[in-house]
Amino acid sequence: MAEACGTSKSQVDKLERGARRLTVDWMVRLAKPLACDPRDLLGLTDAPPSPSGAEGLGGLGPLPVRGLAPLGPSPESGFRMTDSVVDEIPRPFALAHVKDAYALYVLTTDMVPMYRLRQVLLVHPHKPPVTDGGVVLMAPDGTVRIRAFVRAKTGGGLVVRLYQPKVRDETLTAKTLAAVHTIVGSLEPA
Repeated sequence: MAEACGTSKSQVDKLERGARRLTVDWMVRLAKPLACDPRDLLGLTDAPPSPSGAEGLGGLGPLPVRGLAPLGPSPESGFRMTDSVVDEIPRPFALAHVKDAYALYVLTTDMVPMYRLRQVLLVHPHKPPVTDGGVVLMAPDGTVRIRAFVRAKTGGGLVVRLYQPKVRDETLTAKTLAAVHTIVGSLEPA
């Protein structure tokens, strides 16, 4: 596919993951070898939109709000992300073409004032983190934590910030991280 489009495999991979925006130029380049109309690449259907507008943008439907299960009796014990979808929200523009995007409810107060209890966090799993931006950290054991990204460490790992009960930085090694997903926005609780 990359060769037929006159580009590299890594560029096509980025488009498929949502790490690169699908612009009109890209749609035209991709449509020719696929023998389709560039508009077909948007995934839009001829079905009328739902009355609530919850179908979102880009034909990907609403954004799923993933469930978190507590690992112990208190929020400090941490959470594990479940496979269940506990809610859906209209897909925001920033995640219009990101297939694996999701949202989470904030269930602890350890990130106040950055994030507050019951806020909805919008998560892009393929976008690199930015300094002072939010991240969802997933450990190999399935534990999920929300933190502020400080910096990447040479040789792997990263430094993140926690705000409560006091501001402090944590250093995480590559061995303690299964994935780092970037928080691209938040919504106030309804």
